[in-house]
Amino acid sequence: MIGNAEVWGSDLYVSDSPVCIAAIHAGVLQVDQPGLVTILVSAGADAFTGSTRNGVTTKSYGPNATSYSFDRTGAPGQIDWSTKGMGIPETFTSSFPVTCPGSGAMTFQIWGSDVYHEESSICIAAVHAGLITRAAGGNILVQGDNGKYTYPAVDRNGVLSTAWSGGALSFKVSASTKYTIAVSPSPDGAGATPPPSTPTNSVCSPGQTSPGPAPTWVKANVSSTTATPLTSPVGADLTWSAVPGAAGYVIERSPSNKMPAKIASTCDTPDAFKADANQVAFLDRTGGIHPEMRFIYIVRAFGSAGQMGWNSTSWTAPTPPTPTVQVQPSGSTVTLHWGLSEVDPLTGQHLTAPDKFAVTSEYGYSVVLSGGTFSHSILGVPLGAHTFTVEARWSPDVKTSASQPVSIVP
Repeated sequence: MIGNAEVWGSDLYVSDSPVCIAAIHAGVLQVDQPGLVTILVSAGADAFTGSTRNGVTTKSYGPNATSYSFDRTGAPGQIDWSTKGMGIPETFTSSFPVTCPGSGAMTFQIWGSDVYHEESSICIAAVHAGLITRAAGGNILVQGDNGKYTYPAVDRNGVLSTAWSGGALSFKVSASTKYTIAVSPSPDGAGATPPPSTPTNSVCSPGQTSPGPAPTWVKANVSSTTATPLTSPVGADLTWSAVPGAAGYVIERSPSNKMPAKIASTCDTPDAFKADANQVAFLDRTGGIHPEMRFIYIVRAFGSAGQMGWNSTSWTAPTPPTPTVQVQPSGSTVTLHWGLSEVDPLTGQHLTAPDKFAVTSEYGYSVVLSGGTFSHSILGVPLGAHTFTVEARWSPDVKTSASQPVSIVP
């Protein structure tokens, strides 16, 4: 079923858009028919245009930092070394092809042997299974499996897996030489020849990880980049103690009842981290967070030889404030004024402002304004009763709104 989920864009989709519905819109998947699609993750765009196709209506949005499109050549998707098996639906039992790029980063964990816990890195599991090498990467088949009660720790092919107990889902990997690497998307979403791979610094891709020094403390919403600590409904402001001799850091995030997933590292996005001699800071604005949810953030410090130590903190997403809207009519001109609370009523922490405001009316008026705008005038409003809505948007799935009626009389 298509349902009521929102999709943003056409051909190139906002990263928060549900994949299956976007695939139906793009014409690579049929309604109520399971199938395989190849996703090509890419950088964002300034604007995403909505349209109606194949029974699905998508919305316009923008800008957004990340996006994805669909490859139509039948080639497997190229995953990275942080990709885990947890996205495989429990009811999907067929194997599917993927390609692991060469010079992979071995800074991610796996649990088990032959059958791997769903939170394990797919590519590192393939190295552990002897199907590919870190340097060359390669093509593999992945297949979802029922969870095991225990996952053993096994040292194989230079990779030491970790033991785990629990009934989570799992996956298997097997050899595949039939498929070639999927092409990378060009800015317009069409296929393009992928650039040649470049070797990854050994600091970011140690051959094996082992225990090492860790941050002595990690805090959320104590940002070193602002005079007043701020909290946002789309991510935490993290700081932690600098680890002497650390070559870099990896940030992982998870709901309190899930295993963590990597969201950033100093190897992937070094400019996103701010450091001095005493502490390091990172602002999580990766999206996909829903208000009032509790998360665990894990900070892993790693050394040049692969040593890794970690520390963690918990964080609760604040409730986004609802705009307070006033409407002032003057003839056929309507002026709207609105405001937002600057403090989370539950925690007392100061809140970040939304990225945008959208002003709409049932007669078809629509405009998107910058987050710093708190008033707007509309000329030529038709006679009669109307309702104007102001929507505060922190991200495509984090927003609040309020409405006010107005009557335009001769």
